[in-house]
Amino acid sequence: MYDRGRLRAPKPPNASTTALSGLTGNDRLAVQWALSQGYSIPKKPDGCLWLIGITCGLFAAIIPGILLLIFLMIKQREYDNELRQLRNKWVDAGKPGLDED
Repeated sequence: MYDRGRLRAPKPPNASTTALSGLTGNDRLAVQWALSQGYSIPKKPDGCLWLIGITCGLFAAIIPGILLLIFLMIKQREYDNELRQLRNKWVDAGKPGLDED
């Protein structure tokens, strides 16, 4: 990446790009609105690390793997609830940023 003869380092991912990854439709618009308003954005559980942990737990013994799986399901439910609350705040604000036909 060159900028008038100077080498430019790529931008590191910021909170807005990581929060929007994997979201589509109204969820994406709600998160963009929440970022512009200064609301905190829920952090989605990282699936890859959880998969490795659950797999190792199941190989070590059944109980640790099952406990990790239950913990992941609880974290996913919390994320879904926080995202739903954020989406409801966005709807209560009149869905700003949504292009209605």
